[in-house]
Amino acid sequence: MQGEARMGLVDDFGSGGTAFSSRVRISFQAVGQTDGGLSFGASTRADLTGGNGANPGDALNPNNGVDSSVFLSGGGFTISMGDVDGAAQAAAGQVDGVGFTGLGDLNEIEFIGTGGVSAYFLDAYTDALESLTITGDPALLLQYTTGDLSLYASVSQPTYRFAEACCTWTDITARSLGAAYAFDRVRVSLGYETWKGMTAPAVHASTKNLSLGIDTDLGPVALKARYAVGDTVFFGTDYQDLTQWAVSATYRADALSLTVFVNDRSAVVPGSWTIDHKAIGVGAAYDLGGGASLAGGIVRKTEDIDVDPEETTTAVDLGLNFTF
Repeated sequence: MQGEARMGLVDDFGSGGTAFSSRVRISFQAVGQTDGGLSFGASTRADLTGGNGANPGDALNPNNGVDSSVFLSGGGFTISMGDVDGAAQAAAGQVDGVGFTGLGDLNEIEFIGTGGVSAYFLDAYTDALESLTITGDPALLLQYTTGDLSLYASVSQPTYRFAEACCTWTDITARSLGAAYAFDRVRVSLGYETWKGMTAPAVHASTKNLSLGIDTDLGPVALKARYAVGDTVFFGTDYQDLTQWAVSATYRADALSLTVFVNDRSAVVPGSWTIDHKAIGVGAAYDLGGGASLAGGIVRKTEDIDVDPEETTTAVDLGLNFTF
């Protein structure tokens, strides 16, 4: 059994001022081995929060939940099912974030397989700008590792969420491929994802995404970069072109680490809208030993939509993280 917990204060993007924030995660693992030498196991994790437990800025993140996965491995292969990353995300991971809560995880770029692609679309009925989020559980992930090379493939059965319900989706599938190779102090990753669905009466939608990641460790400084391009076809029309990039730098000196990140997500709806989300974060963490650390950060995010005034908000947190 493993666990992690946190407690502290958060002032989250202007939605209520400073509030207490706490969360407990308990993970249980069970493992075994066949007579032929194959390893198998399962894990489950319960999240329990108090106060403002969900990450600020993430309205779709429930305060409490249970996640689980099952795996079978042998000969360099691992097959996992349940709450697992899609192949592209498993290959690349994310740049470093800040804060003891993650402050909305705005350091992250979005993947289709898990975590979702947040698309914006012009609602055909209200002519209002609405939000579509595609999430990716449950998923099947296959990984093969030989030496410094890792290969990934995944299939997910996503759900969807509109700001306003418009459609009943069926035949929803997300597929993804990923690869990562490490040499010297550099790790390079590549991922490709597709999502397809249909809604009555026989209206198809699809999204694809190509991502690239580069990590390097220069002794006390770790540098990470992610870049992704994709597009969405909705109602048979090129609906959105999405470009994402994120970079981070983390400096480590004994128990102290300092992190800065920049993230930019730009969506272009041809002939209609241009939407740009930017975020910059700065944070620090100090290892207190024994699994305890003090961490805090500040994130400033900006949303710029063609027809609306640019909106900038800031979130700050400070608290303690524990692992046990």
